Amino acid sequence: MRKPVLSSVISAAALLVGAVSALQAAPSASADRCVQLKGKQLGGALIEDAQRIAKTEPLGADFSGPVPAPVDVCRVRAAISPVPDSNIKIEVWLPDAWNGKMVATGGGGMNGGLRNSDKEHSAAIARGYAGVIDDVGHDSASPAGKWGYQQPERIVDFGHRGNHVAAVLGKAVIAEYYGKPAQRSYFQGCSGGGREALMLAQRYPADYDGIVAGAPAADFTGLMTSGFWNSQRVYRLPESASLPPKAKLLRAAVERKCDKLDGVKDGVINDPLTCKFDPAELQCKSGQDQASCLTSAEVNVAREVYRGPRTASGSKILSGAAVGSEAGWEPMLVAKGVVANLLPIPFFQWIVTQDPNFTPQSFELERDYALAKSRLGALIDATNPDLSGFTQHGGKLLMYHGWEDGLIPAGATLDYYAAVRSRMGDAVDGNLRLFMMPGVSHCAGGPGPTVFDKLDILDRWVDGGVAPERIVVSKYENETSMNTGSGKLLRTRPVCAWPKIAQYKGSGSTDDAANFSCEAPRPATR
Repeated sequence: MRKPVLSSVISAAALLVGAVSALQAAPSASADRCVQLKGKQLGGALIEDAQRIAKTEPLGADFSGPVPAPVDVCRVRAAISPVPDSNIKIEVWLPDAWNGKMVATGGGGMNGGLRNSDKEHSAAIARGYAGVIDDVGHDSASPAGKWGYQQPERIVDFGHRGNHVAAVLGKAVIAEYYGKPAQRSYFQGCSGGGREALMLAQRYPADYDGIVAGAPAADFTGLMTSGFWNSQRVYRLPESASLPPKAKLLRAAVERKCDKLDGVKDGVINDPLTCKFDPAELQCKSGQDQASCLTSAEVNVAREVYRGPRTASGSKILSGAAVGSEAGWEPMLVAKGVVANLLPIPFFQWIVTQDPNFTPQSFELERDYALAKSRLGALIDATNPDLSGFTQHGGKLLMYHGWEDGLIPAGATLDYYAAVRSRMGDAVDGNLRLFMMPGVSHCAGGPGPTVFDKLDILDRWVDGGVAPERIVVSKYENETSMNTGSGKLLRTRPVCAWPKIAQYKGSGSTDDAANFSCEAPRPATR
């Protein structure tokens, strides 16, 4: 009876050694193997450079400065031109201690992930993922949008093709370097990267096993149109020129009225859909403009911002801002705001109208929205509700959006989710989860808990096969735009798979997620 036991022990030891070897896939000759990738044709591209980057040496760079290598890495650089006038720059980061999986990271605004999301990408590499990152066909340092002027193929690269060819190349490089293909492939992105994430699920359903789409700028043409529309509400009415700083008054009033609807006073609006608020509650009694109240013109503008842009016939262009998101309104209302002008101007000037003389003053809602949709909607907007190709492939899509997002209205993501459910019905339940995050701003930040390990949740879902129903989110003393935190842990809360809402059980600390349960939402009042 001892021999089988000894044999089992030896077999287990061999498996353990094999597992360790698999995790440390790059052997002592990894430096040579890295350099030898240079000049090879892989995944339709010529490898232009392959360089060994030691831990702490500069690996990439974002807008705040150099990004050091978190571990020893082989950094591969390539450029691919799937068609003439296209040139997509791609990097593949190959850690020595590989976990057998691949992750790609999307960018933001009108940029790709290359030099735009290097820091977040580096965090995945530190955990053993082989990483793919690309510029979707243009340099993020170039003037926003000007890269698309009379360059239709670059617009296609930005719209959807860039991330697809990067996925093909990344898988080929990984298989060549490690001697075996990636067991799993994931894509993560927020904002513009969230749009890229949804586009991959819709157009290239076999590229990734799992996708994270945060605060997606899915209806990009609608979002850019909405930016102009919002800024016009403010700056074409002299009486409303003080609305942006008064947005704090609105936020405070909403908090006073609706914070305790969930039974917890914590500065977080748990379910904005149940908050019945009219900005007329702040209207100046004397009719005169005062810092502590809203003029009638400002009340009307605030109502329009909550409602969202509409065509003359009443058709919705994009959802309005959620109640409780007022603290984040400034970027969409002030003259130099990101979604008021900084992105819409170059988008309409260089990409939609292809007119260098286009100005905000020449913008006309009906005409220019229709032009943007007809020319670019099919290329750029990630709004197709048919995810059947992705679900048939077995793909898992994890979506999240902060209710206090002032850049991209949370309601736009709810509209897309509803469209998918309407198109696909219950069949999509095993492949799609949406988490609406109370008190969270654009991608991260805000008064609510915002830190959670989205990549780990996705990985456990893909490998374990059980869709997440509840995510525990944390609030730390110090937080970053990458959903990471440090210092003292202040609070944990659950976020429930939509449409369920986290409800306090009535006893225990309200800063402990264990004292909340996921319940059906109360009827909406707006």
